[in-house]
Amino acid sequence: MIKRIAIDGYKCFSKFDFTLDVPSFVFFSGRNGSGKSTLFEVLALVRDVAGRGIPLVADDGTFLVMGSTVTRWSEKVEAQTFEIETAIDGLNYRYRLVVDAKTPDHTPRVHQESLECEGKTVFSCQDGAVSLLNSRGQKKVGFHVDWSK
Repeated sequence: MIKRIAIDGYKCFSKFDFTLDVPSFVFFSGRNGSGKSTLFEVLALVRDVAGRGIPLVADDGTFLVMGSTVTRWSEKVEAQTFEIETAIDGLNYRYRLVVDAKTPDHTPRVHQESLECEGKTVFSCQDGAVSLLNSRGQKKVGFHVDWSK
């Protein structure tokens, strides 16, 4: 069950934080352009990038993040942040993804990515350096990955 979604710098969302306090059905209602579809677009985006390893730049050169998806009416957006908190089998998880375009050609990259279980970091990535941690928070494995995924 999704418990919380936070989005910053993506399309119509700036410092958006939505918490679901009780397990129930949620009905989204609002005017056109208020972000209903964009909220589900973000869920699909995180699923595709985190779960399926889809690159931030499509084969045709279009950007999945940054570029045209930046919140235009907000102050200068240097990064887009996505956080999802869930409860699965009685355990609480928090996934965080921060992307930016601080590359020479302004191509989006994964700046930070992390997964926590019950408040303990299991996986973290900072600028392409990945760390896998044990239940005591000690780094056990480290390696580098492509920043575009």
